[in-house]
Amino acid sequence: MLIKYSHKNKAKNYTSDSDGKYVLPYIRQRIHYQLSYKPCEIFWLKTAAEYVCTSYYKNINSSNGGFVNGTLGAKLSFIPMQISCSGAWFHTQSYDSRIYMYEPGLLYAFSMFSFYGRGSRWAVNLKYSYKDRFIIQGKWGITCYNDRDKISSGTEEIQGNRKADLQLQLKVKW
Repeated sequence: MLIKYSHKNKAKNYTSDSDGKYVLPYIRQRIHYQLSYKPCEIFWLKTAAEYVCTSYYKNINSSNGGFVNGTLGAKLSFIPMQISCSGAWFHTQSYDSRIYMYEPGLLYAFSMFSFYGRGSRWAVNLKYSYKDRFIIQGKWGITCYNDRDKISSGTEEIQGNRKADLQLQLKVKW
């Protein structure tokens, strides 16, 4: 089990509608809870929750956000295969209260996502090993947003509220 609290205070530009421009203290507080549990040799469970609160001096433009995620994994004994399924739900009021989430990837890789708005993220990882000579891995994930009809902007813009990714890897040892 892990509980982590962080408090960041830094100066940031602020523009008021009536008073002009100021440099004000910008405060970001974050509390993170994580639990890992392995009830037997085959299965494991990992869950996390996080809450973020950001504000300028005297709570001007405060913003909150949070997420909950869980991962269930299994290492099958009758075939040399590992599988893990994960899901995350996030809800933030603005980009200032965005959430960062780590997601394991293929061999020698990982993903670090930044989420804001409302939505969910789902992923499945598969790994098959044959006598430690051949390792085939695959990861499929999808992010669904509930509060928008397009994702990103410019040349990266996606029409719709879903973004999927697929990764495949083959490792051969000789």
